[in-house]
Amino acid sequence: MSTDRRRKRRRRRKRINRQAQIIFRSMFVIILVPAIIISALHLFSKKNKYRETGLKLYNEGQYEEAITYFDKSLDCKQWFTKKMDVDSLMYKADAHIHLAEYYKAYEAYDTILTKYKKRYYDKDKVNELSVIAITLDSYSNGNYKDEAPVFAKLVDYGYVELSLYAGHCYEMLGDDNNMLKYYDIYTGAFGFNQHLANRYATLYMFREDYNKALSYIESNLDGNGDEQKDLLYNQILCYTKLGDYDRALSLAESFINIYPDDKRGKDIYEFVYTRVNVNPHVVHDIYDLNDN
Repeated sequence: MSTDRRRKRRRRRKRINRQAQIIFRSMFVIILVPAIIISALHLFSKKNKYRETGLKLYNEGQYEEAITYFDKSLDCKQWFTKKMDVDSLMYKADAHIHLAEYYKAYEAYDTILTKYKKRYYDKDKVNELSVIAITLDSYSNGNYKDEAPVFAKLVDYGYVELSLYAGHCYEMLGDDNNMLKYYDIYTGAFGFNQHLANRYATLYMFREDYNKALSYIESNLDGNGDEQKDLLYNQILCYTKLGDYDRALSLAESFINIYPDDKRGKDIYEFVYTRVNVNPHVVHDIYDLNDN
């Protein structure tokens, strides 16, 4: 082969190699660079920042705002964050529970169960929380008959705080024995509040055990809760029923000073006043009419 021909071949190979390098570099720009950019976005999104803000708001009790940031975090596409997303959904669900948005909480739990593999969470625990959320939703709509046994079963599983709801369901169903059973479980674990004290007092007043009712009333009068007025009124009723009119009158005077616009207070004050200050003269007696 002549020298000229060999030179031509070398020059042709060099041209081909240069063209190949140009094509390779172009492919790198077209394919690899966008891939690198996408990877960077998936590795360094604002997901963590949104989640941290959501957790801060959640811990401050700002549940609506927290949910907004949990949703922002969940919407960010980022690799290797499924476990973190599950945890964000758990916080989001609990925030909905605090807001009494029980069905939305159920939806968050259901998303975990249907979208994520169980290696990222305790399936039994999330299933139980899902049942609690949907049961609370039904309870909030007044479905006491169906949900009373569900709450009772959940209490047996260890969710003692739900004994309050079980007790209320049975109260609304007129089942006093089960009402007391579950209220006793709740108060044994968490103590009394004015609402429960009034429920107990009302039951024992209905049973005409006024001393027992007073024991619940008078041990829970400290504070200014929503049921303070009813507790004070029931206290007057109990002393009236026990025939201790002096004590009842003193309490009635205090009641109308605190709640001057309450008609019940005025009525019971007038009634007890007549029992303490009995008029020695008969009013409108026939003999009075003939005095003249």
